[in-house]
Amino acid sequence: MPLADHPVRALALRLQEASDGPLLPGGVTVLIDVLGEPGGGWQLCDPGNGRLRAGPARPGPKDCVLRCTRAVLTGIAEGRLDARRAFLDGSLQIEGDIGLAIRIQKALHATQAA
Repeated sequence: MPLADHPVRALALRLQEASDGPLLPGGVTVLIDVLGEPGGGWQLCDPGNGRLRAGPARPGPKDCVLRCTRAVLTGIAEGRLDARRAFLDGSLQIEGDIGLAIRIQKALHATQAA
């Protein structure tokens, strides 16, 4: 599935809109592992210019991994599902730096409140 049609793109756009400055520290990479069909690995990163970049996962270390189905990711990206609730009910798993996941959740919450 092309990125233009993927919920990762919608998520990245919402995050970019919510952030006054860099959402992620430069050089940090968050992997979103989408389970099921169509699934696959996607990543969010800030290459050091303050702009969030989304794209297919590339080899290399990841600072945080978010793992969920496409339905869960779509719900989070569209603001219909709270990421904290998804984590607590087990439909969103987080590995690595949970602080990065919290930063993403806070930015998503800010877009819902606006």
